Amino acid sequence: MEEGFEDEAQPEAAPVPVALPPFTVEITKGDERLCFHLDLVESVDVQ
Repeated sequence: MEEGFEDEAQPEAAPVPVALPPFTVEITKGDERLCFHLDLVESVDVQ
């Protein structure tokens, strides 16, 4: 093994949030308003 390759940068994994925040979508058209209040959840990989 050649010298100088021990400190090679490894790609880091994306940071994982401690908690998923609530998510709100609001759509307005004139005097009408639609609000969607969502709770984000972690996805489960199905194989």
